[in-house]
Amino acid sequence: MGESSIVPFQFPIKRFPVKHAVLVPREDSLYLRNLSDTNPISISGGVILSVGQEKKLATNDVFVLGNVSVTITIADLPKVSFKVKCTGCGKVVETTVADCPWCGTSLAFGETFIGS
Repeated sequence: MGESSIVPFQFPIKRFPVKHAVLVPREDSLYLRNLSDTNPISISGGVILSVGQEKKLATNDVFVLGNVSVTITIADLPKVSFKVKCTGCGKVVETTVADCPWCGTSLAFGETFIGS
């Protein structure tokens, strides 16, 4: 996040650092890391991040970059599984098997998609 066009979240504030912070996803968590040598980041609860420091974020955490407040909402993602469509018989099966249980065709070249 920053003012530069090279960052995915841009803020149109000229006094904003070119690269101020980065959101880092890790497994089931989201972390905020400060990239600015000169601008600390204030997070709800009185936490101040200096350059290189990071903090795990939770829903409703608020952090401030310059004069911009950002509120975090972390949504639960639905549980999904991958499926494969057999090229031999057209049936859909889980990706945990190597060959189609109905016709024996290898699933290596089957169409893979996300199922529920």
